[in-house]
Amino acid sequence: MKISCRAAMAGALVACAGGVVRADNIISNLLAPDSSSTLFGTGSSTVYKAAGFRIPFYSTYIFDAATLKMDFDEPTPGDARVSLWRGTGTPQVEIVELFGGPEVGVGSFTFVSPMAVQLDPGETYWLRVEAASGNTGAFRWITTATAPSGELMNAGYVFNDNPSSFFNKYRIDGVLQRMCINFTTLPGPDGMHGTLDDVLNAAPPTFGQQNSQLTGEFAFHDIEFLGNADNRNEVLSDALLGGNAGSSPNVLASEGPQIIEVRFNRPVYGIECVFGQGAADGDDRLALFDSGGGTIASFTGQNVPMSHLGNTEIVTLRVSAQGAGAFAALDDLCVIFEPPPPCPADLTGGSDPNDPSYGVPDGVLDAADFFYYLDQFVAQNAFVADLTGSSDPNDPSYGVPDGVLDAADFFFYLDLFVEGCP
Repeated sequence: MKISCRAAMAGALVACAGGVVRADNIISNLLAPDSSSTLFGTGSSTVYKAAGFRIPFYSTYIFDAATLKMDFDEPTPGDARVSLWRGTGTPQVEIVELFGGPEVGVGSFTFVSPMAVQLDPGETYWLRVEAASGNTGAFRWITTATAPSGELMNAGYVFNDNPSSFFNKYRIDGVLQRMCINFTTLPGPDGMHGTLDDVLNAAPPTFGQQNSQLTGEFAFHDIEFLGNADNRNEVLSDALLGGNAGSSPNVLASEGPQIIEVRFNRPVYGIECVFGQGAADGDDRLALFDSGGGTIASFTGQNVPMSHLGNTEIVTLRVSAQGAGAFAALDDLCVIFEPPPPCPADLTGGSDPNDPSYGVPDGVLDAADFFYYLDQFVAQNAFVADLTGSSDPNDPSYGVPDGVLDAADFFFYLDLFVEGCP
């Protein structure tokens, strides 16, 4: 589960202490057979033990929780302090202390972050365990003969600042937030992009010299390149372009009437990339489509960086050349798997009560939202318009609905509207 604080408008502004969203098991050896253990606390020489994991070079994750196999059933049970750190080789900078439930008995114990933590591409993080301050008992962190594996890379274990060959049992849960493809490296045998077995894609400069097309190379990440046909979805050296706003040396290209087409088989809400070939024979068009084939957004240009993030799930991306004899080109494709956080002032998609989008947030803050709130306020619809008990941010009732519609509610919404959306 992810711990975050978001504001939601469902008739009133609700400040939440935490929300539950989908989280994936991104590295683990928790299910492997037990072997021995590491002792902490009374009678132990352990200052700390840490398990390291490295983020793939082109991906960003949000950390949710860590689950550890522990034995607190010592004669005098001890207290564990579990924290998340960053550092190369050893834990060097503490990020956050993790918190869990009662530490009693033997089993798998989950420790959660009190805030959202972004895990950045190529960085090494550590799950560090030590006896809590003032500890007077003892506990054990169970080990196994199996190294942890998953979407993240195992970075080894450290015992009191020294490498350790004992694999303590843990699992990290998180959400893949973002992944980028520069078309210069492709996944290796493990199927994952950004790990140590990636292969360099040495591409030729022309379609005639390129005999292979991208198809399912990124299937592990639910990204599929469609149309297994000659001169479509081919990786070429950007020497062909005479200049490329994306990263060198490679681009993805489709010749003539062929298009670049990418399908996403897991929820995607944002795209960043550079599109257009950089030559003077016409613009390219990049379009994003939903599950029904409807256009979410489209962009036209040449050698153009673009960015789109919204609440509508993107299923297909297409790039097509607009000029005669031109070809489509795409570089530095970044896929964003998480929708933007909800915007408390976004209340409606239209100002017309007969519009199906009336009263349905659309991810855009505009005059329609203000007039929608005004309509509900005038109609004395407390379910929507009662937002606060006070207009003073220092008052404990600020942002807490009180069952009364008055000027404080109106000015509270006005503050939200002026603040805008993240």
